[in-house]
Amino acid sequence: MWCNGLLCGPGLFICAILSGELDAVTKYEHLFKVDFLLVVGLSFICAFILNYSLFMNTIINSPLTQVVCGNTKDVFTILVGFIIDSSPKSIWNVLGVCVSASGSFLYAYLTFRA
Repeated sequence: MWCNGLLCGPGLFICAILSGELDAVTKYEHLFKVDFLLVVGLSFICAFILNYSLFMNTIINSPLTQVVCGNTKDVFTILVGFIIDSSPKSIWNVLGVCVSASGSFLYAYLTFRA
């Protein structure tokens, strides 16, 4: 991820300049307000903790554990999303989730079977 950030950073900076986003950010009226800076700082801290925990998890655990935990997390996230979401459920929603989960499990199975 460090390499990705270093390699993509200059290109993204150039794109931000060319698209006018950098100018829009510098003109943002709340840019130097304490509450905005606090939220941005907390976001940076959360991102750092997330990335650090992902690196540590990858270093400590085996690839099989990563795949099993990843698939379990995906299924849990899908189920919680279905329970919490109040929008009407259709057969197409359920079918799409089943196809997605099946593809994830099949990929994991074929990867570790070889």
